[in-house]
Amino acid sequence: MSALDNERLKIDTEVGWLRERLRIVQEGKEKLNFSMDHRERGKIQLKLLEDIAHQLREIRQLTEPGKAARQASLPPPSSKVMSKKRRCRSVSIGVHKSS
Repeated sequence: MSALDNERLKIDTEVGWLRERLRIVQEGKEKLNFSMDHRERGKIQLKLLEDIAHQLREIRQLTEPGKAARQASLPPPSSKVMSKKRRCRSVSIGVHKSS
């Protein structure tokens, strides 16, 4: 075997080794791309599920019998306190007038 043949064998061996490394790297890249795609799909699916859950909560609130109507008909808590104060003042003013 000549020096030229020996050098060619070394180069062929190194090229084979580099091809194998390239194949491994490409497979790793494909796995990473698949993983990223899977993660993105998972995020989208999670967002859809959150939206559906929110819509179901809204529907439940609207369809519970009487709950929405009762909430709408009740005055805010602060107005109850104010009306009690007004009644107490009017009663005490009436007591002073009658004396």
